[in-house]
Amino acid sequence: MRINSDRTNGYQGASYHYENLDSSIRNAFNMIASEGNCYVHDLQQKLKQLDGGAKSITVPGKIYRAWSDLKVEFAYNTQKSMISSFLYNEEIALHTYEAAISNLPGLNIDIIQFLEVQADGLKKNYEQLKRYRKISYSSETSLMYLV
Repeated sequence: MRINSDRTNGYQGASYHYENLDSSIRNAFNMIASEGNCYVHDLQQKLKQLDGGAKSITVPGKIYRAWSDLKVEFAYNTQKSMISSFLYNEEIALHTYEAAISNLPGLNIDIIQFLEVQADGLKKNYEQLKRYRKISYSSETSLMYLV
């Protein structure tokens, strides 16, 4: 759950704080954040079904979020650098899902399929971000999409 919460907060923060963000990229970030919120909600529901309650946010999770917010505030000087950072985060999320699917003993088929559906959504987001990273900037910073 935390990885999706962190992803969602990162996209929302970038969308909110980065004023010069291209509108199509902003829309993509908002869509990914919304999807991430759904993933968090769905995972919470699964946890309730499995063990009677969702896990609370941990202190390390809060620290990580604060760090992510600072990165959004200070580190992204171009859309391309921002997208590259999000691509890295998406890779981590994908690896986390793949590890959970393949390495956690005792997962029933329902949970595996549930995680695979979310992992497929992450893969689609990853591919979309890769296309945006290929955006070429002219000297006037207008966008030319290579998609």
